[in-house]
Amino acid sequence: MARRTVLLLFYCLVPLLLLFAAPPALEAAVAVPIHDVQYTENPSGYSPYYGQEVTITGVVTTISYYGYVLAEGPGPWQAVFVYTFLNSPEVGDSVTVTGTVYEYYGMTEIVNVTGVQLNSSGHPVTATTVDVGDVSQEQYESVLVRVENVFVGAILDYGEWVVTDGSSYAICDDWNDYMYFPHMYDFLPSVTGTLNYSFGAFKIEPRDTADIGGAVPPSDHYALHGHIVTMNDDRDVIIGGYVEILGDEIVSVRTKRPENITVIQAGGLIFPGLIDAHNHPQYNVLDVIPFGTLFEDRWEWRDHPLYADFNLQLDNIMDFGGYSAQYLNVWKLAEVRSLTAGTTSIQGSNISGADYIGFAHPAMIVNNVGRFPERVLTDTFPLDDGAAYWQYTSMECWDRFIIHLSEGVNDAALAEFYEWQGFGVLDERTSIIHGVPYGEDEWAAMAAAGANLIWSPVSNLTLYGATAHVPGALAAGVDVALSADWTESGSRTILDEMKAADAYDNENWGDALSPQQLVEFVTRNAAHALGIEDRVGQIAPGYRADLMVVPGSPNKPYRALLRSDPANVKLTIVNGKALYGNPDLMEQFSYSDNAETIYVGGQEKSLAIRLDAPTIPESGKFFSQILAELETAYEAAEPKVCDFLGAGDETGPREP
Repeated sequence: MARRTVLLLFYCLVPLLLLFAAPPALEAAVAVPIHDVQYTENPSGYSPYYGQEVTITGVVTTISYYGYVLAEGPGPWQAVFVYTFLNSPEVGDSVTVTGTVYEYYGMTEIVNVTGVQLNSSGHPVTATTVDVGDVSQEQYESVLVRVENVFVGAILDYGEWVVTDGSSYAICDDWNDYMYFPHMYDFLPSVTGTLNYSFGAFKIEPRDTADIGGAVPPSDHYALHGHIVTMNDDRDVIIGGYVEILGDEIVSVRTKRPENITVIQAGGLIFPGLIDAHNHPQYNVLDVIPFGTLFEDRWEWRDHPLYADFNLQLDNIMDFGGYSAQYLNVWKLAEVRSLTAGTTSIQGSNISGADYIGFAHPAMIVNNVGRFPERVLTDTFPLDDGAAYWQYTSMECWDRFIIHLSEGVNDAALAEFYEWQGFGVLDERTSIIHGVPYGEDEWAAMAAAGANLIWSPVSNLTLYGATAHVPGALAAGVDVALSADWTESGSRTILDEMKAADAYDNENWGDALSPQQLVEFVTRNAAHALGIEDRVGQIAPGYRADLMVVPGSPNKPYRALLRSDPANVKLTIVNGKALYGNPDLMEQFSYSDNAETIYVGGQEKSLAIRLDAPTIPESGKFFSQILAELETAYEAAEPKVCDFLGAGDETGPREP
């Protein structure tokens, strides 16, 4: 459950807040040990420094969307939560912070941060082992605690679950994401997490899957054997290599067969999972809007009567059976379609602080960019928010601003670039979706700022008859990612978009874009454009275990991927779990116990998106049920503007 709703300050305060873009000297407040800030004999739990500005120093033990925890060491009274969006250190960093001690519904915090200093990095972080019965004590507030030899004793609402040692219990929560789905009577050797206080109770907040002992069964430690197209800095292609996976992480990439674990023969080219850097999955239950004409900019088609009818049709589908009753179904349909094309990450919604959304969980189904720990902010109409909003927001710890800009071919579309530049926030965090009318001057300005382009050629050509001049962007030094956009004007999958981009390049730019570049656009370039290049976009130890497999020769791997379609994608793995692929491959994974048969491009495939996960809404549905419910909703909804779009029988790139 979301901890709180973050309210932006009134714009009249922005000039004052800008003073803190460079934090002032830390001498403004008295240095106080964290122990003294936390230690209290007051029954209320209030800090003796409540309301006072202090300077504290500690090592980061936990990061969350809302801030981070600093600790002086293990043990009671040794940690405090820093509530801030103005900086985002890493676990193991030693940090000195100046801020005000505050009590948020009984939780001691440091707020109104006015000074931050990174001292050093790489410090060890140690959990404090605590008896289950002692967890709900004020002295352990914000401490990284560990309970041992516990059973799951209850499944509660809002992602919460209970562990017990038989005599006492503690509540666990989903402040951060993890790949463990609690069930009654599960035995866990240990559970580690930060002790948070919210809604009148102390709760253990695991930081990731590794914090839950026993969450990764032996079957989730395996190796995938094939020709590994790493997409690393050197673009290494390892013939006959092994990708070793433990839980949701790649732990090694090697040429020698690992011992004592299952090896699965992929029988093809192993690529990093593809990344769709711009999409609107919540719309992708419907096919192309049949406008039958081209437009000068996006405001024209948004004012078209057919667009109003389309929105009415979509709303009536969404609300069939009750308000937003089909919302999760629509998201899942869109993600399954992406999954069939080897897509493992998709951008499309700001869901960083939303703990309890069924489609947002990392196991359902494709990873959603915009979900913490990705610090990505998406804005479809960024100029509407104004300069003051963006100048304040730019001080927060976002890694990327994914903005729709210059969507059209007229002077008004081009002027949007200069309006954004005039806000003073065009920098390496800017990733512009579309940029259709840009020329040498705009590409040079973007390159100088380190800004990125997210290119959706099919949608651009469908609506405007033109698209961004990508060779010019690349020549200027702009990072370019490729995306499918929504199905109402773009491609159905990222593989379709790659083919369409290649065809347009061949016809209009003289084959300026190589197959390798097009693959880079949907792997490492897309990861960079989204600010997540430290965890996805290539195959390397420490990266997320997101992979896809297609047939082909290691001599021409990029061409092989470019020629692939969902029907011949052999395997798609998300967070170490095999979710889609050929039945003979899928049956080798224990995770495929809940698999069902679907047909993509006339080919029989196995799909394993159903989860036995009581804490995730609607996770137990088979895809056949999702599809049937949406087809019923479509038939009942009026007007009939767009055709229904299923999971993958409609294969092949669409002609714009």
